[in-house]
Amino acid sequence: MAVARTLLTRHLSGAQAAAQAGTLQRMHGEPHVWPRVWKIAGSGLEDEGNVRALKGWLASSPTPGTLRCGVAASSHPDELLVVATEALADLDPVPIRVQPGSAVDFRARLLVPAKDCALVVRAPSGAVGKSPMACERGVVNAQVPIGQPGEYMIQLVVNVEGGPRPALEASVFAGVEPRWEPAGGVWTNGQGVSGVLDRLNELRKNAGVGALVRSGALDRVAQAHAERALASHMVAHDAGDGPPEGRLARAGIDVVSGAENVAQASSLAGAQLALEKSPSHFSVMVKPAYDAVGFGTATDESGNVYLVELFAAMAR
Repeated sequence: MAVARTLLTRHLSGAQAAAQAGTLQRMHGEPHVWPRVWKIAGSGLEDEGNVRALKGWLASSPTPGTLRCGVAASSHPDELLVVATEALADLDPVPIRVQPGSAVDFRARLLVPAKDCALVVRAPSGAVGKSPMACERGVVNAQVPIGQPGEYMIQLVVNVEGGPRPALEASVFAGVEPRWEPAGGVWTNGQGVSGVLDRLNELRKNAGVGALVRSGALDRVAQAHAERALASHMVAHDAGDGPPEGRLARAGIDVVSGAENVAQASSLAGAQLALEKSPSHFSVMVKPAYDAVGFGTATDESGNVYLVELFAAMAR
């Protein structure tokens, strides 16, 4: 509710509100990921047409988890805003401020069946690694060590039907004041996927790894998956067309290794920035072994963009 109220009072467009929702969720201690925003002006839910539109919007993104919503309304002007997120797990409260040299207790309960899970942590230096954890009977327990001062992003990744995906995220600030940045960041992209490629190579340069080359063969596989994701309304590695390794094999593309990032947002830049914020996705972007990438995009009738990035170490 607090996130929806804050977004409504900022008088943002639907796209602007969606870009800021994730950051506001972390500020308010809401750990669930990939929030969606629906906003309408006028007669609100007293209008049966608006009710049908809202139900259609809620049903447009099927989830294996539990749908959670926050609602805010105002009368001057007459507006209604809904924030929806899917809960694959629930997290016990995690402190936002801690001292360097301490440890953070991370305890979560899975709400969906999962083949396995991992706890991924991005340190203030930008380094991404996995933290030891135990997962028994759907309960995740870990003590995450906190070293140098700065922001730590702790992310629980669960392997569910459709493939691995983030379930929970928490930002922890060690010895510094919390600094919250909008999910839209400062990067804007007016060059389509070519701009995304430039952005990826900028991140890789900053991480001290080699640049990626765009591959037409990977483009075709990624584009087919983006269109499949749009048709099925699924942000997943398997949207009914198989996991990425299977799709690469069917296309006759010989790779040493590969990985895929998939996101949906109100803009292409928003999708890329959401992936950058995710420790598990960011680690794929800057993995030294990868030397090629392909892109796929698809846009729904509301203007939301599905972005697929397919990375590979190409066989020589």
